[in-house]
Amino acid sequence: KKNTYNTPVRNCVWSKKVKGHSSKMASTTEVWLIRHGETDSNVLKIIQGQMDIPLNDKGRDQARLLGARLRSTILDGDKHAAHSHAVNKSQSVEDNKGYASDLSRASETATIAMEGLLKVSVDPGLREMNCGPVQGMPIDQAALEFKESWACLLAGDPDSVFTAQQGDATIRSESLRDVQTRIHRTIMNILDANRGGRVFIFSHGIAIKMFISSVLGLSISQGYNTLVWTRVTHLSVEC
Repeated sequence: KKNTYNTPVRNCVWSKKVKGHSSKMASTTEVWLIRHGETDSNVLKIIQGQMDIPLNDKGRDQARLLGARLRSTILDGDKHAAHSHAVNKSQSVEDNKGYASDLSRASETATIAMEGLLKVSVDPGLREMNCGPVQGMPIDQAALEFKESWACLLAGDPDSVFTAQQGDATIRSESLRDVQTRIHRTIMNILDANRGGRVFIFSHGIAIKMFISSVLGLSISQGYNTLVWTRVTHLSVEC
């Protein structure tokens, strides 16, 4: 899988109708799924999981470039159209909403990218996979110390977890299925609250992969192993 940190804006576009859990009449909502910028742990190949790691300077630059791209290609266009009364309410500036994981690498990406454009709400349901005992480990060390679980993760096993004993407590990671259940529920709740508008969601690599898998009807293992680590993913969701 190619690392895309040197590509500040990489855009993949799908259109997929998804049945939500609202009893209201279905409408199409535009969703932008945005992966956080670079951190030092990304460079050092350290597993972050739900550790709260800030962006590095390059990551902040990436967020600024992303903000310029979004402003020039989307939001400024909405502002001009809104001033001319040329769009429907569902396309107005007021219907653009921003949400981010409460982990600082995602929330900081959102704050920088959306500065002067949108206020961003944080939601812990958008966090990355909790990697349990391997959080903070270099990837090579985790692959060596947790060989079986690591092989299962690379294969996209939906229910495999990392576990370790710390005194009387057992430290356990989330499984890919756990992540998908959480991220799907969180994002669908966001979409239900913003039906017919445009939503920018700043999250993390595995979490985004798991949501896209559920949207496209892919199995968890298919989604984990075939979806690329994109910076920006654009979806049209009917719910």
